[in-house]
Amino acid sequence: MDMMDAKKRLAILCVLASLTISVPAFAAETSGAPVPSPGGTMPMGMPPGGFNPPGQVTQGTAAVNIDKQGYFQDQVYMSGGKDENALRVTGVPATLDHVTIQKTGGASSSTEGGDFYGMNAAFLATDGAQVTIKNSQVSSSAKNGNGLFSYGKGTELDAENVTISTTGDNSGGIQTTGGATTRAWNLNVHTTGNSAAAIRSDRGGGTVKVDGGTFATEGSGSPAIYSTAAISVSDAQLQATHS
Repeated sequence: MDMMDAKKRLAILCVLASLTISVPAFAAETSGAPVPSPGGTMPMGMPPGGFNPPGQVTQGTAAVNIDKQGYFQDQVYMSGGKDENALRVTGVPATLDHVTIQKTGGASSSTEGGDFYGMNAAFLATDGAQVTIKNSQVSSSAKNGNGLFSYGKGTELDAENVTISTTGDNSGGIQTTGGATTRAWNLNVHTTGNSAAAIRSDRGGGTVKVDGGTFATEGSGSPAIYSTAAISVSDAQLQATHS
């Protein structure tokens, strides 16, 4: 290699070393919003609208919220409002005996909120609540309005001799998510909506133990048991008519 070739190579290397590559900074990357694919569409599996960032808990409101420890007997709790629980217990021990909980209307504005976090359910136990409900009636005619809902790690729901009826789509009988625990004895659960499992869990799973009782569904895509949790069922009657 002569001196001239060496000088040319050195000049090229110097030019390459001085170059910087500039990549456009998308606002979506810094804001946490989904980034479109090169073709302009959302990534596979991303909903086109109503996206909730991971970890964002959306539970709506409650007609009655119990946040002090107590024993509640012979009470009636009702709600027909959108995104609203008829009764919610938040972070405290509570016993409900011979109560009636009715969700008479109102839909959930967020399917994720209703399926994963308890929005619009007839009853919701959340934030580490320790709830016992017995000898009671629970009904829901709302879309995305589950019957008994238990959400979050540390939350425990014990249900005994409770009748649960739901008629709306996406309205399970007992629903457990976010690592919560549900224990049930001798429940009578009946759902008629589509995608409305009698015993149901979803995002975050949890622990569900069912002993005895009757669990029946009529809607399409409504199994007796829909499991993403550690679910055990013994000595129970299970029936799914159109699933």
